[in-house]
Amino acid sequence: MSIYSHGDNPNTMGKEFTVVEQPIYGSSRLGTLSTGAKIYLNIPEDRTMTASAPVYNRVIGQKNYELTDHLGNVRVVFTDYLTTTNFTLFNAKLRTVNDYYAFGMQMPGRGYNGEGYRWGYGGHERLDEVKGAGNTVDMGDRWLDVRLGRTPKMDAKAGKYPSLSPYSYAANNPIIYIDPDGKEIDISNLTAEQLTKYNAAIEVLSSSKLFSYYYQQLVESSTVYTIKGSNEVNGKQVGGYFNPKNNEVGVGESFSGYVMAQELFHAFQKDGGFYEGSNPKPLSTIETEGDIMTVYVMLESGSSFPTYGEWMSDILNQAFKSIPSSVQVGGEEYQKMFQKAVDDRIQYYKEQGMDTPTYTAPNTGEKPKAIEATIKGADLSSNSNDTEKK
Repeated sequence: MSIYSHGDNPNTMGKEFTVVEQPIYGSSRLGTLSTGAKIYLNIPEDRTMTASAPVYNRVIGQKNYELTDHLGNVRVVFTDYLTTTNFTLFNAKLRTVNDYYAFGMQMPGRGYNGEGYRWGYGGHERLDEVKGAGNTVDMGDRWLDVRLGRTPKMDAKAGKYPSLSPYSYAANNPIIYIDPDGKEIDISNLTAEQLTKYNAAIEVLSSSKLFSYYYQQLVESSTVYTIKGSNEVNGKQVGGYFNPKNNEVGVGESFSGYVMAQELFHAFQKDGGFYEGSNPKPLSTIETEGDIMTVYVMLESGSSFPTYGEWMSDILNQAFKSIPSSVQVGGEEYQKMFQKAVDDRIQYYKEQGMDTPTYTAPNTGEKPKAIEATIKGADLSSNSNDTEKK
């Protein structure tokens, strides 16, 4: 979000806006740009408001670049190059240096913020006017007093973490965890780089209303799911995994959108309790559902997905025409196609020499309950949003 100041300009017969600060983004916020550029909003006699096109020049020394640690704390800020004479000597000016205690309090004598840079601990905005310089940061939903390691407001998601104080920060373990928005604790153990990749993939996938629905159910769930940037299970490399015993979701080191969409859907299958009464568990049904739902998500989000054997041909042919409605999924024709997909998938993987139960367990004839619930939920959510807009 850019920050502007404004006032009347008699020379332009209208409003004059000055760009005080603009964020600089790559895959995440890299710093800020202070241009002081003028933008004029002219108001002609016919009262039609038009914005004049500003002319920008590159002025060295206006950009502030952030160096952050693995938790996103802004540790060092420096400008782009400043030149002395004829562009022969370049020096980067250091603007901010900060060393923090675990909960964000600045170490005495180990910090410098002479130019009042607004961003600091956790990458959050400093609220120096509240309790003094560097003592409070704005996490979005709540403020954090970095001296106490506590917030003045209860956690909106406190029910999800019953063993923790609702006023705590990052599960009282800020060395490993972060609290990016003042609500949800990130207990993924992801590095800052991995978290950036994860969030980028989520943003793309969220253009699918199906993914948005079941991902939101996981966010709001009373169960805490741990994200790991790993694809290793019992010493073996796999594409990705969901472990229902400890609710761990392995999305792989590459953070492929396809893998993330599928493994998070498997977490949703468990979270919704769709197959708790099944004995034996319909492992082939669960996996087939995951494959099909992921293809629907990738189609909606305009993303690519890997090709399979012939086992998915019937379902895929329908998906390419249009993703089915919840009424169609509940119908007899879709049920037949789904059961055939489960059977063909089992046969396909047997021919590939797979002996893992999730690939080759017998088809128990279970209906695709999680697919139906997702499509129905996404439709209801979409209709609700449309009603609110009106």
